[in-house]
Amino acid sequence: MGSDNRRPRRLRRRRRWPLLLLAAAAVTSAAYLLRTTPAATGPGSELPLSGVRIGTLAVTVDADAVIVRREQVVRAPQAGAVRRLAAEGGRVRVGGAVVEFVPGGLAASPASEGTEAAAVGTGTESVAGTGAEPAGGSESTPAPPGTDPGSLPTVPSAARLEYERLAAEIYATAVALNEALAHGLPTSTYQERLNELARAQDALLPALRLDAAWAGTEAAPLPSAPPTPSPSPTSPPDAQDPPEIPAGWPVGEAQVVTTDVSGVVLYQTDGLEEILTPEAVAGWGPASLLNLPYPDVTEAPHGTVAQGAPLFKLVDDLQVEMLLLVPAERLPESARADLLANGATLKVAGRDLPLEATVLRIAEEGEHVLLHLSAPLPSADALRVRRIRVALLLAEYEGTILPRSAVDVEGGRTGVWVARRIGYRFVPARVLGGTDDEVAVEADLSPDAEVLTEPPPPAAQRLAE
Repeated sequence: MGSDNRRPRRLRRRRRWPLLLLAAAAVTSAAYLLRTTPAATGPGSELPLSGVRIGTLAVTVDADAVIVRREQVVRAPQAGAVRRLAAEGGRVRVGGAVVEFVPGGLAASPASEGTEAAAVGTGTESVAGTGAEPAGGSESTPAPPGTDPGSLPTVPSAARLEYERLAAEIYATAVALNEALAHGLPTSTYQERLNELARAQDALLPALRLDAAWAGTEAAPLPSAPPTPSPSPTSPPDAQDPPEIPAGWPVGEAQVVTTDVSGVVLYQTDGLEEILTPEAVAGWGPASLLNLPYPDVTEAPHGTVAQGAPLFKLVDDLQVEMLLLVPAERLPESARADLLANGATLKVAGRDLPLEATVLRIAEEGEHVLLHLSAPLPSADALRVRRIRVALLLAEYEGTILPRSAVDVEGGRTGVWVARRIGYRFVPARVLGGTDDEVAVEADLSPDAEVLTEPPPPAAQRLAE
C-alpha cells in the first residue's frame, strides 16, 4: 500500500524536469536578447545603426600608372619598301629577322624570297637566299647558321644619347614655358632656348638615322652621313636645308634587318619613345607628368615607306618603370618612408595577383606626390599602352572593421556606442588605421554587434559599462 502511494510522487518529480529545462532555456534566451538585441523602442531608437565585421582592411589609392619602357624605334634610312617578317607582338631572340627592306624599290614578294639579300648590320657579309619567313608563335626566325647577321646596337650611340638628352630638356623647357604663361611671366627666354634645342636636334637627325638605327655592310655599304653645319642663331628653323638622303644601297636589293637583343616587336609608335625613357624621367617631378601629352598611336607603314619613317619598334619586356601621381594628403610622410624602405604593392585593373614594385624615388610638388617605381611587366597590355589603372596598397589592418563615423570619444577614451535592448553601451576601442570611410579597431565586440554611426543624444538611455 505504501509503495503505491509513493509511485505518483516519483512520477510527479519526473514530470517537473521538462518544465525546469524549458524555464532555464527561456531565462537564457531572455538574457541573451537583453544583451545583444538593439533598442527598438524608447528614446533614441531612430538613431542610425551599422553592423561590424571581422577581417582585414586594405588602404589603397587608385592612380593611372604611366609606363616607362626601354624601346627602340628603327627607321628607314631612305625611301623604299618594307615587308614584315616578325609577327606583331611576337618576341624575337638574338639574331631574329624582323623586317625586309628594299631601298628605293618595291618590297620583295614571297615568290622572290630566294633572291640574294644582305643582312643589315655592322661587319656582316652578303647572305644569299635567306628566304626569311614570317615569324610563327612567339619567336621570330633567327638568321641562318654560320652567318654573322647584322643587328641593332645594344649600346646607344653618342648621337642617340645626345638626342634623348635634348628631348628631355625640350620637354622640361616646354613645361617651364607653360608655367610662365600661366603666371603671366615673360617667356622669350624659354622660347629662344626651345629654338636652340630644336636646331640641335635637327642637326643630329642624319647621324641618328644612320648610326643608331642602321649600320653599313660589306655587301651594301651605307655611306656616313655628311656633316650638317649648325644653323646660325639668327636663321629661322624653316630656313634649314633638309638632310641629305643617303644612296648607299642599290635599288631593289633586299636587306634583312635582324637584332642582337631580345624583345617584343611592335609596329606602332606614339612619339614618346625618346621622351619616356628611364634616363629622361629620372629627374621628373609631378608637374612634368601632369603636362605630359599623349599623342595618337601611329601604325608603321607596310609597303612603301619614306625616309625616316618607322619600320618597327623593339620593346624590352623584362623590366619596366612606372610613374604614379598620388594626392599629397593621401600619402603622409610615414607612408612614404615605408614605401621607400619596403617597396610597393600594386594591383593592376583586371588582374587578380598583386604586383611587387621597387620604389626608386618620391618627389613632392604642390598638391601631388610622384612615385617612380621599377617593376616586372604587369601585363601584356603594358607593351602597347602608356597608361594602366592600378591600386597602390598603402597598408593593411586586421581587426573589427566598422564605419569611421562610429568612432567617438567619451570621458577621454576612444570607443564606439553599441546598441542594446534597453539603451546604448560605450565600448572602448583602439583605432589601428583605415580609410576615409572605414577603420579597423581592437575592441571587445561580438561579430553580430551593431554600433551607432553618430553619438547618442542626451535623451537616449546610456548603459553602464
